[in-house]
This record gives sequence, structure tokens and C-alpha cells, in this order.
Amino acid sequence: MAGGFNFAANPNWGVDVDGFDFDVSKLDKQEGDDGLGSPRYELPRIYEQTMKQPVAYEYAQEFAEGIDLSPGYRAMCFVSGNFIFGDSIEALVDLGKVDLKRLTIQTLTFSQENVDSLWNVGEMSPNLEALHVIAGGYFWAHEHKLGGVIPYLLEQLDQGEVFDIAFAAIHTKMISFETTDGLKVVMHGSANLRSSRSIEQVMVEVDSGLYDVVEDFADRVLKSYSIVNRKHKRAACRGMNAGRLWSWMHEEGWPDGKS
Repeated sequence: MAGGFNFAANPNWGVDVDGFDFDVSKLDKQEGDDGLGSPRYELPRIYEQTMKQPVAYEYAQEFAEGIDLSPGYRAMCFVSGNFIFGDSIEALVDLGKVDLKRLTIQTLTFSQENVDSLWNVGEMSPNLEALHVIAGGYFWAHEHKLGGVIPYLLEQLDQGEVFDIAFAAIHTKMISFETTDGLKVVMHGSANLRSSRSIEQVMVEVDSGLYDVVEDFADRVLKSYSIVNRKHKRAACRGMNAGRLWSWMHEEGWPDGKS
């Protein structure tokens, strides 16, 4: 390819591999400045080994008890079909391991039980400033009608400026959160917010740089695809139960049957 890399070239790239001394101790571990002053490139990140053997969890409570949320922590876990990814946040909060400041959920789908769990998280997190949800457009198509999961979520979680939600062509599965003491955590893997009844894998990373990248992506999606109309106190397309719908009809001047 003209002007590109020649992948047929010597794989050693002209370097004497046998005599090549590569010492990772010479690389900075997530900090330090080489003085070049270029914002385009960052030094490679080298992580300490955090787990000496594979870890498997069946339930979110076990998962929350087993992980160590300290700066630089990184772990990969296998979880069973009984594991509900969304419950892990409630478990962490309930155990007192995190005091949430911001929480962002990215998932293809979610369940009514996930909504109830997030409601519990909000009740237990008085310092929560932002609860953001991003879900798939496919899920919107199936669950946005009255009686579906989406109207239920809007009714339960859209209680003020803290909440925002968007639906887009995404397949990302991430939970990212910042705590009141400045800890920034990203949990990502194959699992949606609800259980798929299948073996999944989940990665936990306490990494402010990764968190900032994930949040920047989420903010861009929310800016373009949020369904929340900030000109109104609540989401314009929220679902109403029968009592609320009846009250709304009278507020809008519908006949009461007596005239």
C-alpha cells in the first residue's frame, strides 16, 4: 500500500531481538512526565498483578464483597448465569464500600428489577449528583409503550435534574461511577444490566483515565440522543399509570362526565 506500512517486511523491524533488552520497570506506572509536552501521546500503562488465580462469582453480593476498590486495582471475573450485573452497584452501596457521586449505566437491555435496584441505589446515595442511563435503540422499539419497562423506568427514576437517559445504536455494557472521595471505577464485560442466564465475564478497573474516556463517550451520546426534555419538570414521553393519567386529563380540561 503506497504510503502505508509494509506488513510483508521483516517482523523484527530491523531490531536484534535476541539482544533486545526490554525492561518494564523503566516505564512509568500511570504517572510522570517525560518533559516533551505533547498531549497527543501518553506513556504506556503497566498494571500491577492484582489476582493470582481466576475468580468466579455466582451472585452480585459475593462479587461486591470480593473486589478491592483501591486506586490501580484491576481484576477480571467470570460470573454465573445467576449473576445480575445491575445488582452489583446496589450491593457495593449497601455494603458501604462506595458513596456515589456519579453513576453511568450503558446496557443493551434492562429489566424492571434493574430499575428497582437503581431506585434503591438512589435512596441510599444522598450525595448522588448524576444518574445516567444509555440503552440500545432496539430495546426502545420493544419496551417504550405503556406497560413496558421504559415507562416504568421513567416513572421511578426521573425524579429531578440528577437523571438522564438516551437510546442509541449501542451495544456497550459498562457501569462507570465516581465516589465522593474521588475514586473512579469502570466495570465492563459481556453482561447486560440484567441476567442472560449465561456465563459472562466482567472486568473491574479503578482507573481515572479510563473512566474519563468512558464518561466522555457517554456524555456525547447523551447530548445527541437524550429523550429528556429539560424544559419540562419530567420526561415528556414518560408513561403514566391510570391514576396519574386520569388526573392529567382533568388538568388539561377534559370533561368530567357531569356536564
